[in-house]
Amino acid sequence: EEEESQRFKEEDERRLKEETRKLQEEERKLKEEKRTKLEEEEEKKLQEEENRRLHEEEEERLRIFNVVRTKRESQIKKGKQLIEKIDRIYKEELEKAELDKLTQIEKVTKLKEKRIQEENQAREELDKIHKKKIAEAEKERLDRLEEARKLIEKKLKEEEEVRLKEEKERKLQEEEERKIKASETRKLQEEEVKSSQEIERKNLEEIEERKLKELQEQEKTNQN
Repeated sequence: EEEESQRFKEEDERRLKEETRKLQEEERKLKEEKRTKLEEEEEKKLQEEENRRLHEEEEERLRIFNVVRTKRESQIKKGKQLIEKIDRIYKEELEKAELDKLTQIEKVTKLKEKRIQEENQAREELDKIHKKKIAEAEKERLDRLEEARKLIEKKLKEEEEVRLKEEKERKLQEEEERKIKASETRKLQEEEVKSSQEIERKNLEEIEERKLKELQEQEKTNQN
């Protein structure tokens, strides 16, 4: 009977070891499957976040491009209006000078024949005055055009510098936010892995304790 009991006991121990081995193998497989699933889910999550970020960046670049283009169009329009105004003033001054010339010539032509020489001299003087006025008006128009061109170029350059500065600051901020988010995600993953390992350890201990208790109860039953 003692040999038979010993044999049963050894057989139970062998079964217990085999079951424990199978249980550990199943636990390992479950753990591996769970880890693989977590990695796939995290990779999918990161890919979705990257796609969303790229989409937001593209929308922001498009918005900035539209704002810059609108400002440029506005500046060009104002520049054209300024040039048109300068041309209009120049034409008005030119017409006024021409009208003054004709008026003066008409006065001279009404002089008497005996003052022909004086009339010719006066005409020449008026021609000089007319040419001088035209030259002055042309010089003033060119000066105004040059000043307007410089103002427009300066304004566009300042706006471009501001835009580039804002773009650089925005990229630096986005890079810093991505680094912080990646660090937080990594810490969260590490905490989840630790928690999962602790739960698996406790479950394994409970199973082993339960198996040991069942074996002890079975041994008592066999002894009885």
